[in-house]
Amino acid sequence: MIVEIAKLRRTKVVLLGFLLCAGIVLFAGMNLFAGGRIDDFHADPEASWAGHLVGYCMALAFLSPLQLAVIASRVVDTENVNGGWRLNAIAGVPPSTLIVRKFAVATVLVAMFKLAEFVGVIVVPLLMGAPVPGSEMLSTWVFFGLGALGTSLTLLAVMLWLAAVTDSQIVVLAIGVVGGFLGVAALLSPTWLAAINPFGYFAMLTPFTFGDSGISPTTPHWLAWGIYIITAVAVVTAATRMLDQKEH
Repeated sequence: MIVEIAKLRRTKVVLLGFLLCAGIVLFAGMNLFAGGRIDDFHADPEASWAGHLVGYCMALAFLSPLQLAVIASRVVDTENVNGGWRLNAIAGVPPSTLIVRKFAVATVLVAMFKLAEFVGVIVVPLLMGAPVPGSEMLSTWVFFGLGALGTSLTLLAVMLWLAAVTDSQIVVLAIGVVGGFLGVAALLSPTWLAAINPFGYFAMLTPFTFGDSGISPTTPHWLAWGIYIITAVAVVTAATRMLDQKEH
């Protein structure tokens, strides 16, 4: 772990991650700067915080795939550039073990970024004068935030594997960009279509949606999310073990 952390010193992954973290907070809060928006929070705090959560979900769906692709690319690139995979294999550290170590380090980074985003998205309207959300609404936010973290870590595992098997990291970054558009598309898609979209699981967990009559509650699809997590972990684990066989 210490070795993997040391490898990140020159990658600027923390700076890049925080820049995209700030982008998510700003994207989520764009409508806060519209005239009278904070007055809406005072007039109907529940509906306003619900709408703000949908904006947060959209920001995550759009920018998180790129953020995770950048992190995966930076974490793995040192091995691709310097022949680290083969050198570690010679030293008795197979690719699967190395990927697990890198995932552990990247998980700490992603958790740190997602916590900063979550706090930032809530604090910004408070600093602008919005009332504190009620306990039930805050609980809804927390559950969504935890689910979004799980989705992010799942996508991170996939991105790490792709970065490990791809010589050009541009491919991984391109997938992150495309994933952002697919993530936003999932918010506008029927549930069945979002469920088969690998980048659609921020949308699958949103507890609110916009309809003809304004913001309204909806049921997050936790069961589908759980199946998605389990399936992704199983596929990535099997694919990672195949890298060990390839090395031999």
